[in-house]
Amino acid sequence: MHVDRPRTLRAIRLVIDGATGATGVLERGASPVVREIAAYRSDDPRAVIPAPWILSVNANPAIAVHAQRGGEIANDIYYAKFLQQRFSPFLFPLRRDDRFARSLGMKGELLDAPPGETDGEALESIEGDDEQLERALLTESSPPPIAVLSGSNDWDYGARTESDVTTGRKRWHWDPLPDARHGGMGRIHRVVKDRAVPLLGFCGGAQILALLQAKRSDADDERADAEIIDSVLRRTNGEPVRGYAPSWALSRSWPGEQRDRAIIGFDPTDRLFWDIAGPTKMRATSAEFLESHVDVVRPDAFLPGGPLDDFVMVAKSEFCAQEVIDASPRDRARRDPRGYRFCATVPEVFRAKTGPWPLIGVQSHAEHPRDFLAAAPGEPPEAPADPRMFLAAAIEEIVDAHLRNAR
Repeated sequence: MHVDRPRTLRAIRLVIDGATGATGVLERGASPVVREIAAYRSDDPRAVIPAPWILSVNANPAIAVHAQRGGEIANDIYYAKFLQQRFSPFLFPLRRDDRFARSLGMKGELLDAPPGETDGEALESIEGDDEQLERALLTESSPPPIAVLSGSNDWDYGARTESDVTTGRKRWHWDPLPDARHGGMGRIHRVVKDRAVPLLGFCGGAQILALLQAKRSDADDERADAEIIDSVLRRTNGEPVRGYAPSWALSRSWPGEQRDRAIIGFDPTDRLFWDIAGPTKMRATSAEFLESHVDVVRPDAFLPGGPLDDFVMVAKSEFCAQEVIDASPRDRARRDPRGYRFCATVPEVFRAKTGPWPLIGVQSHAEHPRDFLAAAPGEPPEAPADPRMFLAAAIEEIVDAHLRNAR
């Protein structure tokens, strides 16, 4: 509302004619959330920057979680809970909006968490294949949400969404590229291409951001989707994504587990790594990021003419095993100098080169609230904070974009 002539306002009436419930569908009796009400002088030249909020996008096939403990709701809460715990030091409203963290126990059990006045102020959740996840939902909010695509459950990519008969239909193949009417996330591929809102993707969520970038049209086409998956993704060892990966293909680096940590090499001049690199920009590797994946974005997809040539890779690691093979003439395996094995490149962090809002894909689980208890050998003692420093830099980029876009 804009008041042209100065006058005294005694009251303002806010009318809301509907609200969505826990499932994201309009429900009678549901409580609406007002994120902010403020007044400013009409001649105030400063930009109005409401506090950013996060939309946790559960980037998994909803049909695959029906039989899991707690079903879809518990799975949505699981990923949103990570974001509330991890991002709350950077976004103050998240400290109060802790309903997701209170709603799920340590073993995945749903808890009775009484609603509070701050519920929904800073964090909401939606499933990736929900038909309401579309451009209007993301862009017509002021400010637009920081859309965070989650990591993955136990499913694998496929040219169509279907259960895996070889496992007694206990596992699923998912094509995330069709429209939501057909169980995919293709409805937001234009949002990704246009950088219409701030976008972050972790692990499988980063891979889906890459697939949506490579999607060519709004039409659903199984053959085209299969080609996109092959041109954008591969296994850790260089093989194409076919069926469920063998156990040796798992790249795992996790606190409390007796495994070699993954060493990520990053560009110390990139803003996302300034704080980690230090004032002299001499540090260019980290072994503090959590990893758990069998699929990766293809490094040759970022080359000129590739499906991801609008992205730039700013961090990478190596996956080494005896079974590593050449993935393509532009993505060849290298001998591991530590033994009789071969290594393949794993893109760890990529970002959009241009756009009104940042798009950042992260192969690691930097969003997970756990950290290594101690720094890896040869790293500074403060190194376990690397994932937090990285996320703080990402949030800072998004806030800077808010300032630019508000002018």
